[in-house]
Amino acid sequence: MLEYRQAVVAVFKQQLEAKEAEKALLDQYTKQLPEVSNQLNSLLQDSQKLDEFVLQVRLRIDDGSLIEADVSKQFSATAVDELRQSFTEQQANIAEKIEALKEKVTAATSALDENKKGLIDAESAQKTAQERYDQVQKRQGLERDYAKKSLKQLHVQN
Repeated sequence: MLEYRQAVVAVFKQQLEAKEAEKALLDQYTKQLPEVSNQLNSLLQDSQKLDEFVLQVRLRIDDGSLIEADVSKQFSATAVDELRQSFTEQQANIAEKIEALKEKVTAATSALDENKKGLIDAESAQKTAQERYDQVQKRQGLERDYAKKSLKQLHVQN
């Protein structure tokens, strides 16, 4: 019984280490994703500044001070809108990933807490089993000592 309890404690300790490593990894991701989201927000804001540039280019083409063939296709209103749409989609994707990651962190934290509770319970059961084992060993030792003594020794002892 004692060996079983020791094995259970060892398993809980291994699970605890694995869950702590998983939570640490999730915490690292949690710290990195907001930075990515901030960078995407910045790119989205910068893409909105391109609207002014595209408008200026369009006005210059309309007044004849710029030839449309000289302007890169990347600066067309359509290309800028596609770029902005791509940033918006990536931003939404990152937001979804952040929420999913938060749920995983919450689940990992809960699992870690449950594992810690299980470890405490297993250690308590192991301690109880160890105490019982020690008591049995002590009682058996006393019985052996008692059995070895002669009747005269037992009478003198009392």
